[in-house]
Amino acid sequence: MNTETKDVEYFEGDFIDARVVELLNTPEYDPNRIANLSSSLASANLDDTFTIWDHIENKDWAKLGLKLHCMTMANMEKQAEIAAIGEYNAGLLGDES
Repeated sequence: MNTETKDVEYFEGDFIDARVVELLNTPEYDPNRIANLSSSLASANLDDTFTIWDHIENKDWAKLGLKLHCMTMANMEKQAEIAAIGEYNAGLLGDES
């Protein structure tokens, strides 16, 4: 069994993906924050708006909560990716050797 370690080659996507995960674990990108929920609602598309309205009319609170959480999580992932790409392009992410 070979136990020696080899250098891992990283691509820009690896740095960006790792940074997105880091950002999502910070309060600024927490999908449970009201500010992030309201930001997601403000950027909701028409289909999302109709879905939310249907859940409210049908008093299906579990589906409404799931829809809002999923929308907010997707929005925060997108915002974190934009931030990570900006950091990468500014030279803040990448090979530090």
